[in-house]
Amino acid sequence: MDFSAMQDIAVLLAILIAGFAVGKLIHGLIVFVSRGVSSRTASRLDDLIIEYIENPLKAVTILLFVYAFTGFFPGLSFIQGLFAQYFLAIFALSVSYLLAELVGALLKWHYIEGKEKLNFDTSLLPFLRRVSKLLILLAGLSVSLGILGVNVTGILAITGVIGLVLGLASQETLANIFAGLALQLDRPASYGDYLRLISGDIVRLRKVGTRSTKLEDLYGNTVVLSNSEFAKQRIVNLSRPKGCTRFEAIIEVPLNIDVDGLQRSLLAAISEKKAEGIDAQSALFVVERVGKDFIIIHFSCTLQGDGRIVKLRDFISRRAIEFMRKQ
Repeated sequence: MDFSAMQDIAVLLAILIAGFAVGKLIHGLIVFVSRGVSSRTASRLDDLIIEYIENPLKAVTILLFVYAFTGFFPGLSFIQGLFAQYFLAIFALSVSYLLAELVGALLKWHYIEGKEKLNFDTSLLPFLRRVSKLLILLAGLSVSLGILGVNVTGILAITGVIGLVLGLASQETLANIFAGLALQLDRPASYGDYLRLISGDIVRLRKVGTRSTKLEDLYGNTVVLSNSEFAKQRIVNLSRPKGCTRFEAIIEVPLNIDVDGLQRSLLAAISEKKAEGIDAQSALFVVERVGKDFIIIHFSCTLQGDGRIVKLRDFISRRAIEFMRKQ
């Protein structure tokens, strides 16, 4: 290698280092200018976006430096020709890189918000962040290769067939994984919330994992549902708004019972429990169904906090029994 070639390589390295340094400086200026604005917002999304655009900004700055300064050196002038020839391909890669980082910032914000504020497990979101970044970069690479005239049809066909085979082989597993991701992104409930399932069972949400959702019934038993099965459920969240739980009880009584008297007795009973967080004014007493020799009554009230549903259900049932024995 002659001296001129070594000199050109040294100049190119100097240009790359200068572009990297200027890109870092520009990002620092953006952080400094935006700090006053982001400090007034409660969300951390703007901070994460600024953090995640650092690498794309440095990459673009390096490319601009290489394009601008290599023309001053005869041994490196061919690089400008390459830039002009492959500009669209380079632009597509740069845009895909920026988009991948922005999506990563959005998912990380969702991850942080879920862990810190909503008491919800978001362990699958980092996995989703990596997969989405890889897919966006692969899409950008495919577009760039297509612009360069490379036939990517065969590559896409092969990867499509492989993806189809893998998808069919692990259809149920993938359905559970994506259902878990949907639950973590949508967040219909937080850990500890009481839920009423379509079956009428009241359960407490404990964990949404990779493939299954763990629940706990009112008697402490663990109930496990696949994520896809749980996501299809019609669920009533009894713990929203936060801090309250909607208590419900179904009471079956004889047809000849004094319904109004039973209602007064139960309302008086929960009024005695006011100190325990039971809101008597929120009580609802509804005759749901009348049979040949029985009546189905739906009784509900708001309970501040949680953890006393079983005790309250036992208390209401005993008061109903006492009233019926006096009839």
